[in-house]
Amino acid sequence: MHSLHLKQPFIRFAGLMAILILAFQVCHPLDLLAQPHTANAEDLKNFNKLLAKPEIFTPTQRVEIYNQHIGHYYSKNPDSVLIFYRQMYDFGNTIKDEYVMGSALNALAELSRMKGNYEESIPYYQESLKYMNEYPKNKYAILGSLGTVYMLGDQLDSAEVYISQSLQLVLAIKDTSGFSASYLQNGVLLSHQEKYYSALEQFFLALDYADRADIPLRKANTYSLIADCYQAVRDYDSAIAYSKLALAIAEEKKYSRMTSEMNEKLGVYYLQLNSLDQAESYFLTAISGSGNNEMPKSHIANYSNLAILASRRNDLPLAKQYLQVASTSLQANLSEIHKVVFYQARGLVSLSEKNWEESILSYQKIVRIGKETGNEQLRLNGYTGLSEAYRKSGQYKTALAYGDSLSQLHQQLDLAFQNRTMLDLNQKYEANLKNEEIAKLNAMQNVQALELNQKHKQLTFLLLGLFLTMAALGAFSYALITKSRNHKILSIKNNQLREALDNNKMLIKEIHHRVKNNLQVVSSLLNLQSRFETDNTVLRAINTGKFRVQSMSLLHQNLYLNEDLHSIKVKKYFEDLSQYLVKGYPLNGKEVHLELDIEDITLDIDTVVPMGLICNELITNALKYAYINTPQCRLWVSIKEANGKIRLMVKDNGVGTSFTELPVKSTSMGTQLIKSFGNKLKAVIEIDNFEGTEFKLTFERKVQTHSFNILINVAG
Repeated sequence: MHSLHLKQPFIRFAGLMAILILAFQVCHPLDLLAQPHTANAEDLKNFNKLLAKPEIFTPTQRVEIYNQHIGHYYSKNPDSVLIFYRQMYDFGNTIKDEYVMGSALNALAELSRMKGNYEESIPYYQESLKYMNEYPKNKYAILGSLGTVYMLGDQLDSAEVYISQSLQLVLAIKDTSGFSASYLQNGVLLSHQEKYYSALEQFFLALDYADRADIPLRKANTYSLIADCYQAVRDYDSAIAYSKLALAIAEEKKYSRMTSEMNEKLGVYYLQLNSLDQAESYFLTAISGSGNNEMPKSHIANYSNLAILASRRNDLPLAKQYLQVASTSLQANLSEIHKVVFYQARGLVSLSEKNWEESILSYQKIVRIGKETGNEQLRLNGYTGLSEAYRKSGQYKTALAYGDSLSQLHQQLDLAFQNRTMLDLNQKYEANLKNEEIAKLNAMQNVQALELNQKHKQLTFLLLGLFLTMAALGAFSYALITKSRNHKILSIKNNQLREALDNNKMLIKEIHHRVKNNLQVVSSLLNLQSRFETDNTVLRAINTGKFRVQSMSLLHQNLYLNEDLHSIKVKKYFEDLSQYLVKGYPLNGKEVHLELDIEDITLDIDTVVPMGLICNELITNALKYAYINTPQCRLWVSIKEANGKIRLMVKDNGVGTSFTELPVKSTSMGTQLIKSFGNKLKAVIEIDNFEGTEFKLTFERKVQTHSFNILINVAG
């Protein structure tokens, strides 16, 4: 059993938002919510002068004086603060000062947000934006606050709009002081959308600017968020490394609460890796840190995780003691989601004590909380515990039912995780391709501008030569000198462009290499997962997924080794793919004789990707179903081109199929993939059942439009 603390996206989100709000407070240009202080005569004098003669103050001074005046009431009469900010808005309206009006509205929004009234704060923020067009630093901060509020309300589409606008404005005005907070906010949004690799890219940018600005607290928070992303993609070594970096800063700067939280987080990571001694050390350090007893959430989590740890060591008396200590905070004002780790620990300890009823009750609570919050991972953990508890208590029928639910949910979660990861990586890959194309177009436009400039100068010199015959020789010499100089400039520019394009090619190749490595990691994870599964259905699903991932990995490997990044020679790729599938698929000792007839043709990547996935499905289908009663197994794979058409053929000598065309409706994912990618290629699919099964796909060759190898020498 694994600890649940900080493992679920829902649980992590509260921590992410706390860090995000803190980040924007650090860089926030509107210091509207002044700290409580004691009023003095000077403050009152300035305030009265402001009301009597507002014209002698600048807009920023007016806001500062008003805040000084209102700050006194935070500690004495908080309810009056709302009234004062409404009066501040009326005051700004009277003197026609939009900055004062916008600042007052933003302050009202901040007050509503701090009270948890997110919907109430949104109109205030939106209204304040209308008055901040002349103050871009204030505007991007308000846009960021709106994005944060929408995230807190789980309205991610709206949050994405405002966060994007905030980041674009920060970059446009080149306010480096706001770069780290804006990138941090964008990373939090991507993390909440479970786009962890894209989030990491934003967090590393935020970290770079936080380091330049020397903001240690933000650096520590960013390290913590990076660790959360690596934990989400199951890279615990990286998660531990970045958590330790955050802990080092927290200890050095004496951030006591963060120190306790990072020790707790490291304990969780080591517990998930089953490094019990290290996990115990960090949990005990977190407990000994200041403020732990004042934080019921951490109190429950640390002692519950220690109970899980003791249970794994079969020290049940100690586990029960830890559970008893953890239970003292159960009545605190916490949501049920923060008590899940306690129920997990109690279920595990009760299971070890053979207290089936208590264990079942605990795991049922976990399942209920998972359903209420929409957290499928919690349901998975609950079903796992229930299946084990019912099995050990002798209720095998109920245990089997929960086992079936567990298997189905596990498969759904694994597929969802793979799909999200692939989509995230693919989006990053496509974004890099677009950036490379834009850079290339910009470079060509610069070259064209230089050509036009040169022609304009030549025409000018020609006209001067016609009208100034007495200076013809001098003008001619000057034209030659100018042309020579421009020729040198253009030659230098061409060389620079070639270097830039070569660098872009290297970057794209590196992207293919990294994508290939990431796909290998996914394949390795699937392979590792298969070792822990005994259900044949689950094993087949995992192997199918592994072969699909490997198909993409081989493609990126070939692209990395290829000179032209937009096309690929199909012979080597499909030979490698076919041989990998035949050698890697378990056939209970049977050997399949593979015959390949693949022409050495070159196709663009948009054609090869669907072809590779279709070929993968056809070969794995043959290996899976065709050779049940076939003593001598043979498989033919052919790719040929004729009259501008490409034909892919996969044939086996197995038992054959009952259909001569793909079913209109099918629950098979493989069939759906073949139909979908076949439609993308606009291919005609033919199926022949004579002496086995033969699939043929025929489609028109696409005209290639990309080339990285041509650069016109405009210098002559």
